[in-house]
Amino acid sequence: ATMRNDIVMEETAASLTHTASSGTPGLTIKSTFGFVDVESVRFTDAKIGVNGDPDLLSLASGALTVTGTLDTTADIRVATNKFTVDASGNTAVEGTLGVTGVTTLSNTVTIAQDATLQANLKLESETAAITHTATTGG
Repeated sequence: ATMRNDIVMEETAASLTHTASSGTPGLTIKSTFGFVDVESVRFTDAKIGVNGDPDLLSLASGALTVTGTLDTTADIRVATNKFTVDASGNTAVEGTLGVTGVTTLSNTVTIAQDATLQANLKLESETAAITHTATTGG
């Protein structure tokens, strides 16, 4: 049957299929006495978002792309031994950053507080130097 108006469904487990393809096709789903898993979420192809920002999440085989801000109130766990921050600009970590493997830093390291070394400091360059630049003692 072709429906050209609102539909009221009273079945416990109802199903709805939308097939319009002309104009700006869309489908709105509301729940009066419960919830619908899609309430104000917009699904377009493999993208999930909201009205006005329809592609906050993009799904692909084995991949999820987040185009908005990702906020969390709990830990983020990466289930692999590799983690890359692929961004330009600064990356900040609040709290303690624990690194258990070898760490390579490719540029200047600025330490704003005391530094504690629990083993030797090795300088491998033939011209390496430790320089003290403060003008007054303390």
